Amino acid sequence: MRELNRDFVAFLENTSDFIYFKDKSSRFRFCSQTMAKITGHASWRDMIGKHDREVFPEETAKIYSEEEPTSSTTEFHCWAGWIRISMRPATRDG
Repeated sequence: MRELNRDFVAFLENTSDFIYFKDKSSRFRFCSQTMAKITGHASWRDMIGKHDREVFPEETAKIYSEEEPTSSTTEFHCWAGWIRISMRPATRDG
């Protein structure tokens, strides 16, 4: 388990993707270092426990909270030549 944890932390700290996981209260559980940097945080660990409104400007946070998928939805967004977003709830049973 320690090795898996170490590898996961290395992944979060080295991926160039914007990755995050939130709990049922929409608080960040963890995210990639790249996402932390773009939101002005020195470390991804600084985002743990924060809501969107504590991380993003008010209007942006409102949009993100409205677009966040529910526990029964999966969403994919693509913008040609720019970015692809996949949002889906993660559950313990797969």
